[in-house]
Amino acid sequence: MNDLIAISIGRKKYCADLSLGQSIAIPLNFKGHQPSFFQAIPATSSSLKIGEFYGSVKKGGPCNVDSIKATFHTCSTHTECVGHISSNKISISEIIENRLIPTTVVSVNPKQIGKEKYHYSTSRNELVITKSSIETVCYGNNGFLDALAIRTLPNDCSKISRNYEFQGFPFFTNDAMSLIQDLQIQHLLIDTPSFDRYYDNGKLGNHRIFWGVKIGDSEIDPNNCSKRTITEMIYIPESIKDGKCLP
Repeated sequence: MNDLIAISIGRKKYCADLSLGQSIAIPLNFKGHQPSFFQAIPATSSSLKIGEFYGSVKKGGPCNVDSIKATFHTCSTHTECVGHISSNKISISEIIENRLIPTTVVSVNPKQIGKEKYHYSTSRNELVITKSSIETVCYGNNGFLDALAIRTLPNDCSKISRNYEFQGFPFFTNDAMSLIQDLQIQHLLIDTPSFDRYYDNGKLGNHRIFWGVKIGDSEIDPNNCSKRTITEMIYIPESIKDGKCLP
């Protein structure tokens, strides 16, 4: 089978080897450590038992049937659409595109907020992802900004099982999110549990900037809404270099 594909993006032609693809999702480990956020109960998986039926071949059942209990926003890689903040049901399956998406991967050193802004008060020692830290790479990757995948530094494999109750995480400034919105980036991926501060009084201000929804609004028309997606809790291994890619 030939895994090589040729594609045109803008005025340039590229060749991609699909056999060299690498995952940036965190596997959900039911029997080991998981990332944790917002004091949520860890995800669990158990064999289904109903009456005399036992969904475990190992324990004498005819087949394996697992029952899974999980809050995916708090324990693993997950993708959100504008339905995350809508009083109307909007499903990610109605939003996501079934295609390869030209993407830029960028490593960012979070820093103090400086003169940039956030919609909720921040403490002096909190680290953020600033507009200045991403604008240079964004303007230098025309054609590969359908999606932006951000790797925060330092980058180590503890992100796969980190408990964010005891360890803070960097979040975007409003200035950075406005830049991303202005650049018309459709899919934004980050290796932290949220685009927003752990606590911002429930405003989810960066989410709303990205989706173009005012703070306080929840009536979002499913037939006329943003098609942008947010993916949180990814992990980009060091084997994936900064620059252009095609997830």
